[in-house]
Amino acid sequence: MAEAATLEEVEDRIRKRVGKRSPFHLMDPGEAEEALSALESPDPDHWAEAWSRPGARREEAAREAESGGWTRRRCGSSTSSSSGKSGRG
Repeated sequence: MAEAATLEEVEDRIRKRVGKRSPFHLMDPGEAEEALSALESPDPDHWAEAWSRPGARREEAAREAESGGWTRRRCGSSTSSSSGKSGRG
């Protein structure tokens, strides 16, 4: 039976795939490095926690974008009830 790869060997394999090969081809290199640097053991729960952090931020950003939060922040928070738009029409 072959020896199991060390944590460092697995991290190196993942680094080579980030931005290039599935399943990491769409992963942001900075986010991948953040997750990899958090890894301290091969424990699956630990890995899930490390890889979930960047995913949670992306999920929150998507929720904001879907709810219009990004548009409001980016465009100056104008709404139909703002004083700049009231009375026009």
